[in-house]
Parts: sequence; C-alpha cells; structure tokens
Amino acid sequence: MVVAATHSATRAPRSAQRTSLWGWLLALPTAWMVTFFVSSMVIVVLLSFGRTTNDGYPVFATSTANYRALWNEVWSSLRFDDDLRPLVDSSYQRWIRRLTTLVREARAEGSIDAATDPRETAWRLAALADGIDSMLYLELLGRARARTLLREGVRRELGL
Repeated sequence: MVVAATHSATRAPRSAQRTSLWGWLLALPTAWMVTFFVSSMVIVVLLSFGRTTNDGYPVFATSTANYRALWNEVWSSLRFDDDLRPLVDSSYQRWIRRLTTLVREARAEGSIDAATDPRETAWRLAALADGIDSMLYLELLGRARARTLLREGVRRELGL
C-alpha cells in the first residue's frame, strides 16, 4: 500500500495543454451527437403530425387527419405496448361512459325508445364511429360520405 501511495505521489499532474486538447477533440463529436439527436427528435415529431405522399415524400402539417393518423398509430401499437394499453383503455372507457349517459338521457326524455339498452347502444355507436374513422384515415371514404354514413348509422341505431 505504501508503494501505491508513493507511486501516485510521484506521478506528474496532467498538463493543462493535454486536458485542453482532449476537451477540443471531444467537443466536435459531442456537438455532432447533440445536433443529430435534436434533429432526429424534430423529424420524429414532424413525422408524427405529418404524412407521406404516394411517392414517399413527407408532408408536415397539423390537420385533424394527422391527429387521426397519430391516434391510429397509438391504437395499432396497443397490441405490443402493455404500458400504453391502460391509458388508451381508460380514455375509451370514458368515451363509452359519456355515450351511455347521453343515450340514457335521450331515453329518459323520450327521444328514443325506452327499451334501448344504453351501454350496448354506446358500444355500437363507438364501433360505428371507429370503423368510419378508420375508413376515412385509409382514404376509402371522403369526409362528406363519412359524415353521411355516421349520421345514417346513428339514426338507425337510435331508431330516429
């Protein structure tokens, strides 16, 4: 142990030039890594709210179609992400509860048939909206046609 203490005591301190040289040598790769990381994050965010053309070129915007695309990505990843599932499930259950309440209120005021099951009707309405939204996202339907189908589906479901 005495030998180790003597050895470190006899070691010359690092020169300021040598430390400075390492600082400069590491500055460039560090700056490049930070720039790469920040630009990568910007691209990920922009792509999250964008889409690509048929030729593969990115189109960045924040329209409702882009939010729908982001939601569909989240929805698709539910099969593989156990941490995300409870968050989306909670949100979906709130939507079903809200629809159930609205159907219950419509039934109580006599706007729809008193025999209508509010919870089952809420689930069918949610399925209708999700299905039409998916077709709209895939551009199988235009907005006007999607609105018409949704209105007709709601009317039929509620017996209006």
